Amino acid sequence: MDQNLLQDTSKKRLSFFAGMMFLGAILILVYSALTGNDNQKFTDIVVEFTAMDGSNKSAERTMFYLFSFFGAFVYGLYFLFEKYGKQKEDVVTWDRGSFVTVGLAVSLITNLVLYKTISWIVLGALIITAVARIKNRDLVVSGAAFVFIAVYAICGLYRAFVFFGGTIPAGEKKIALLAFIISMVVFLFGKSEKAYMRGILIGQLLIPFTLLIYITSNYMYGTELYKINVPKRALLLVLIFIIAFVAEAVLKIKNEWYSPNGLGNVLTLGACASIMSFNRFSGTGSIVPTDLHHPFENIIGYSQIFELGQKPFSEYIPVSGMYPLLQGWIFKVFGHGLASFYYLTQNLFYLLILTAIVYLLRKQLKAEWVLLISIVFTMTDYNRVALIVPITLLLAWPALIQKKNLWLKAWFLTSFVHGLYYPVFGAAVCFGFLPLGIWQIYTYAKSGELLKDVKTVKFWAWWIVCFVPVICGLGWLLGTVKHMLAMGAQTIYADGMARFGQMAPENFLSYISNMPIKVAVYYILSYLIVIAIVWLSVALFLKSGNVCIENKRIKISNPENGFLALSMGLMMLVSFSYTVVRFDYNEIYARSYGVVTAAFVILIVLIGRFVKDENKNTLWIFAFAIFIISVVSAEGVLHIADDSKMEASYTVPEGYVYVANDKPRLGECFIEQSEYEYVTRTNNYVDTLGRDNSYFGLVDSFGLFYLCDIKGDSVMEILNTIKGYGAVEESIENIKANDSIVGLNVNPLRNYYLYHWLLTSGEYVFDNNARLFLHNDGSVSREQILAQNNNVTLPLDYVAEDIGKVAGSFGSSFETLEPIFTEPGISYELSNKGDSVEVAFDKTFDGNEADFIYLEFDNQTQDYSYVLYDNHSPVEQNAAGIIKGLLRKEYNPDTKVTVSWISDMGEKRSQTCNMDEGKLLLPVGAVRGWLMNGHSEITIAVTENDKAIQVPEIKTVRLLKCREVQ
Repeated sequence: MDQNLLQDTSKKRLSFFAGMMFLGAILILVYSALTGNDNQKFTDIVVEFTAMDGSNKSAERTMFYLFSFFGAFVYGLYFLFEKYGKQKEDVVTWDRGSFVTVGLAVSLITNLVLYKTISWIVLGALIITAVARIKNRDLVVSGAAFVFIAVYAICGLYRAFVFFGGTIPAGEKKIALLAFIISMVVFLFGKSEKAYMRGILIGQLLIPFTLLIYITSNYMYGTELYKINVPKRALLLVLIFIIAFVAEAVLKIKNEWYSPNGLGNVLTLGACASIMSFNRFSGTGSIVPTDLHHPFENIIGYSQIFELGQKPFSEYIPVSGMYPLLQGWIFKVFGHGLASFYYLTQNLFYLLILTAIVYLLRKQLKAEWVLLISIVFTMTDYNRVALIVPITLLLAWPALIQKKNLWLKAWFLTSFVHGLYYPVFGAAVCFGFLPLGIWQIYTYAKSGELLKDVKTVKFWAWWIVCFVPVICGLGWLLGTVKHMLAMGAQTIYADGMARFGQMAPENFLSYISNMPIKVAVYYILSYLIVIAIVWLSVALFLKSGNVCIENKRIKISNPENGFLALSMGLMMLVSFSYTVVRFDYNEIYARSYGVVTAAFVILIVLIGRFVKDENKNTLWIFAFAIFIISVVSAEGVLHIADDSKMEASYTVPEGYVYVANDKPRLGECFIEQSEYEYVTRTNNYVDTLGRDNSYFGLVDSFGLFYLCDIKGDSVMEILNTIKGYGAVEESIENIKANDSIVGLNVNPLRNYYLYHWLLTSGEYVFDNNARLFLHNDGSVSREQILAQNNNVTLPLDYVAEDIGKVAGSFGSSFETLEPIFTEPGISYELSNKGDSVEVAFDKTFDGNEADFIYLEFDNQTQDYSYVLYDNHSPVEQNAAGIIKGLLRKEYNPDTKVTVSWISDMGEKRSQTCNMDEGKLLLPVGAVRGWLMNGHSEITIAVTENDKAIQVPEIKTVRLLKCREVQ
């Protein structure tokens, strides 16, 4: 065989993969242009971002699956049938310094190009690396490692300085400069790896002191310095970690000082765990966040179940999994459950998680790879992703894989626990390791070990032990499955936020003034990277698994390696069912961030264990791994100065007040004045209602439920959670069974099914004095309830009066929505009344007989402009040529349609919407004065730029009755 041809195989594969990326980028833009302005096909009345923005979320999610599967299939065919695909390539060994140089360069250049930002630490490390490559290539890895160890040692020294009373702030530039000077001195005068290793040994003594940031207790309040001491348990835990990590460093010095034999023998677990934890540290200490929803959803489940005694799923329903239990327990134990210590305990939660990650990394990778991951990898406050990486690393542990029975137990239990913790990611990791699991079972049986083991008591005893928690938690698991099924049907409509049509962030390619061009790049990065991870997973499966065609059959020579590589892609595909549904504004990955960072870790594990010395393309794979983190500036080392880490105290913002109050559960803290008044007022209100009762939608956030010790039934919050038919059906079943008191945080438009049911079912009575919906004990007839509910006023009534693009979104999808409606068969006549049109019906009907109106105007698709959305606000764009295909079409942007009528109270009521494409489905039942009111006519008016115009020709008027939740 021609040796040159064999050497070309890797180049061919790299070229083919690069060609796929280039062609994929073009096809993604083409697909977006073809589908982005299509109308979403609705099958349920769910008012949220998809309907409000008039976006097409389903087509966007389909794109991820379509391109992922097609690209994987194409590359697989190429790999298997390419002439030399099954041949063994030459071993090409890259010197370790190449990885250091490439990693630093990719990080520096990516951040510079995309965001015009420079990390002085990365730049300093790159300069040191460049000098080392010129003078002595053998010092590149140890030199770069020393730079970063020096950086975090200085950070540790600074935090110790603050702990003992220092008040001078530091900064990234100062630290970078000092670390650079120290590194250059060691390089110029030490001139050996031994000098670097000894420097690292000393630095590791100081790094654990970075954890002192966890117990910072000083707050600058105006011109006064306040001190809020952390709980003794938390203080003790942090000190234990610091002492243990310092002791480990001392032991390393004792054993390695005189003959340090490389980074693998010198690097400590404590240094890596401290670095990763310091990078991840977030929050404002005892300054309470103004967001009362997101932080408290991380802990509310523990409070409801274990403190207030709410039964899971029969009373309290965890919205998306049991993830609040773990962090909630740590919050209770180490923070006394007080809001003052929320950030403290959140950081302690991640300290434990990250320490476990570092431990598992050290068990399967060389030290330089572990240090790299520690410097780069971090986690967000979004705690649903917390278990992905540790469980993945556990199941990828070579020593565990060799013990097949034990590995199967670990896979079984982690799948169960992770499935309860957060079902989507639990299913993703479980399914990701399914091929390896099947292989483990097959080889376990084929080897004869299974037959031997099943004859022992030990085998059955341990499997029984594994099944005990599963059996005990079966009710929770079934409740989780039921809840996921109820919520799943509304996901696209309720959580869907499309990337297509969004403006790129201001700091993204800020030197390019043409927004449509920036948006094209923004689309490509948002879509292609996560798809490419799936492609790369398949490519590494084929390479690491040494897959080939032999005797017309596919042969996998190294299944364990291959299936581990494949797990990354399978996890991504399962996660797509949720993570690509919502592309939050100004975030490239949005909800995919957690699985993308997990993919980074898996890629480094694959490079470190399987690919490094076998494939010429390893350096490119490594560059891609760094790139996917750098695209969002998520390298941990870039954030060492965030969240007051380089400050001697927290600065309390203006408008905050100091409080020390355990009722509500605030503790000693600083809180925004109006927020404190709101929380206190709510707490007093609950005192008057009674804390033995349980409530649904009494308040608008998890934070108020938690701080005021309110028992919550169903999913507790109404506004943000239950919108679709299935979700409302589940909640109604729950509150009926528990005689729950329902509060006024019901949005007639966004929670229409529930709003309609509360007013018309007869199951609940509206108490106008208490301003609550109370369960009907049977003493009030349905007729009486309907009579008194014909003019119920709610705080959020106004939302249904101007519904923007909602009517157009539903109207354009009427064909798929029609099955959920019935038509009462009421005829009508149209007559012009000045600039408006009067619709007179042949009989007076009750609004509950027809709670939706479908209107269709003739020829309304000619007037449109091209826009991009800044959050939910359209901004007109000037674009020409094919680039216009990447912008949203805004039909009749200045034209509004208003349907009005006179209620039984003699009030003029109305609902206004955008004209859009002229097909409108209006939920008039959401407007006060429609349901349980008599109607014989309505008036239709049209305005353009707020001026009345002649109503365009009306093609159709249909009165419709939406299905009811029973």
